[in-house]
Amino acid sequence: EDGNFSVTASLYQINRDNVVVGTFAPYNQLGEVRSRGLEFEGVYDFQNGLTLAGAASFIDQEITEDQNADLIGKTPTLVPEREISARMNYAFADGLDGLALGAGVRHRGTSFADEANTREVPTSTIYDLYGSYAFNEVTSATLVVSNVSDEVYVTGCQSVVVCSYGSGREVSLTLTSRW
Repeated sequence: EDGNFSVTASLYQINRDNVVVGTFAPYNQLGEVRSRGLEFEGVYDFQNGLTLAGAASFIDQEITEDQNADLIGKTPTLVPEREISARMNYAFADGLDGLALGAGVRHRGTSFADEANTREVPTSTIYDLYGSYAFNEVTSATLVVSNVSDEVYVTGCQSVVVCSYGSGREVSLTLTSRW
């Protein structure tokens, strides 16, 4: 309480029946899937304008029951083994009061691209930048550049022929006024 940091951690196991896998028809319906995971999240404020934040998820999913016995013990498609993110924000003071700059990194681990777990979707690591300036207490502007290097990457596959690409470089400028 009243500290300059926070940490959370979660450990879970979820068993689900009749799990639908996929985002496009034909959807795959599995018998029972067991999900086990460990998640961490933390934020540290150095109290000098610099704030660091990070999160990590480690996921183990397994098909435990299905009409197709070959799928038992396999991992459903679209599920990455891990997701890790970190970001840094620096809020300036004195002559640059109102200016904040930041950077972030997002990593997505491998997942499977087929039910037999023989083809993998490779890992991806994406970098983001942002800056904001508060003109006064009610008006601010924010510039965000996501996927700075314009990395071409696949976020996941439902099958070897149905995959989703991640967004390319995106630049957005937002002007906000509060009243």
